Amino acid sequence: MKTIYIRLIRTHNFTARLIHIGMWLWAVLRGKKIRRCYNHCEIGYDGFTSGAVAKGVRTTSWKKFVIKHKWIEWVEYKIDLTQEEWISGYMYLIETEGTKYEFENFWWHLIKIITGKWKGSTKAKELYCYEHGIRFLNATKKYKLNNYMNPYEFKLWCDRNLYSQKHKFKKNKYLY
Repeated sequence: MKTIYIRLIRTHNFTARLIHIGMWLWAVLRGKKIRRCYNHCEIGYDGFTSGAVAKGVRTTSWKKFVIKHKWIEWVEYKIDLTQEEWISGYMYLIETEGTKYEFENFWWHLIKIITGKWKGSTKAKELYCYEHGIRFLNATKKYKLNNYMNPYEFKLWCDRNLYSQKHKFKKNKYLY
């Protein structure tokens, strides 16, 4: 068995706050409970993390990723994979390393917030963070998820299907 982590991360920069507001709006328009929004998704394994950021899909040390933030919170979902599932998922990570970030999906998610339907591209030429995490899970062949779930929908799925633990790091101090 191989243990990996899906980490849903909450940061507090301008773009992150726009995502938080968008997810609150998505919930209100559907009569759902407003929940704490996590604006970023990373895949953790062996002390490393893979995620889609402005520079594209990249793998780095998890410790370096956390320390570079002044204030970061995350929920960590533990997933045990068989060797075959891990190899399939890891091949996906290798293939997508360096893929460009999908900036247009901010607009497509805005349309989805209003209409409830995905109208953007379904090709994986460029990726945004949640799409990268979901495509990784699908690549393991253990799950079959909609690649275009928004952060609210994906967090709900994770809460219902995976074991979680919350963490907080502020100004070079691990809080819990």
